[in-house]
Amino acid sequence: MKKEKIFFVVIVSLIFFVSVVSAVEISMKSSYKQSETMIVKINGNFVSSLTKNNIFFYRNNNVAIPIDKEITNIDGDYYMYAVLPSDVRDYVLSIEKAEYLTSSGQSSNEKITRNFTVGNGSADFTINPGFMVTSKDFDIRLKNNLESSININLGFNGNSQSYSLKIGETKTVTISIANINEAKTIMLTASSGGTSYSIPVQVSPNTTIISAGKSVLKFSQSDLEKEIKVNQTQRIIIYLNNIGEENITNIRLSFPRDFEEIMNVTPKYIKEMVGNSQERITFNFFSNKTKNYDGYLNVTSDDENTSLLMNIRFVSELTAIENGTDTSKNCYELGGTTCYSSETCDGERKILDDGTACCLGNCKSASECPLGQTKCSDGTCKADCGTSSGFPWKTIIGWILVIGVIGFLAWFFYFKNRKPKVNALKEEVRKIEKK
Repeated sequence: MKKEKIFFVVIVSLIFFVSVVSAVEISMKSSYKQSETMIVKINGNFVSSLTKNNIFFYRNNNVAIPIDKEITNIDGDYYMYAVLPSDVRDYVLSIEKAEYLTSSGQSSNEKITRNFTVGNGSADFTINPGFMVTSKDFDIRLKNNLESSININLGFNGNSQSYSLKIGETKTVTISIANINEAKTIMLTASSGGTSYSIPVQVSPNTTIISAGKSVLKFSQSDLEKEIKVNQTQRIIIYLNNIGEENITNIRLSFPRDFEEIMNVTPKYIKEMVGNSQERITFNFFSNKTKNYDGYLNVTSDDENTSLLMNIRFVSELTAIENGTDTSKNCYELGGTTCYSSETCDGERKILDDGTACCLGNCKSASECPLGQTKCSDGTCKADCGTSSGFPWKTIIGWILVIGVIGFLAWFFYFKNRKPKVNALKEEVRKIEKK
């Protein structure tokens, strides 16, 4: 009788366990390569929306590690992607603090985990993002992880094209949806050598994701990629835009933990951005060792959020294209910035192919000059503005005023101290009368 009870308890426990774990299906591989883009499909009846705050990564089963990830819902399924680290070890993907319904209809918030490993060898290339929801043409970013050139074949909506990437090169490719006339989900394929990806792209060409009047945060560029020489500080300026009409409040900027040792960003908090405005974001990068850094700069607010993909490479020597000034690149790729009309550039200015005036130094406000210099009439900061080649109108006017003041003072004191003259005729008459 005792054995029957034990058997009954075991059977009931197994049924309950199976009902819980089978309620959520996670489609993922058990083994990945270094720097591979992990794309996971999650299917389940979640009571509330699944967010990236519910996704955690662990090593050694209990040590949490920071891995940037993004998640979205496409056609009822959740897709999550993350660029995996290059450390060879065992990892755990964990879904936590998420309420879902089991196959028996019961509510549960039990942790759901899946084990996977990152093995020896790098993925031929990394792709970003790992999914896309769009109503217009979009960009994907390809990065060569190998020590040799590679060709990456892309396929989308019946079209295919091959792209060549040099050693360590990152290339941004624009994907067109011009021939798509109805809302649907299409898989974008990318392959090279032993690495291949299949990325879901939800296209809604007849809908507008950004509604008029809404507050929308958007960076002035889709990513930030820079090669920087070690032991040198690099300053980069980009802009965060509110392209809507409503104000956005309590805007916070955050970035991966490993970026803290190489990057300072200001501001980290913006109290408010009014509609149709922009905010300057200043980065200062520095490192004394060669290393690559990949991650996202995340911007969150009370109502909106956005992110900027960053790839910063610290090298001992810059490549030839970084040493020179390639005017076919945009300003931020050259490490410069575009100054406001009320500002001046304190360094070299380059006119790029698109007509942009790119400042390769620092943008200074009209009243701001380095210590020991003053603002000159030609808009530059100099120690002595008298060396200006323009006609010195201000100097001439100044000397005229000085001479005028001196003349007035001389006239004033001369007549004040002068004794009044007596009529000469009356003086002679008095002399005659006395005689």
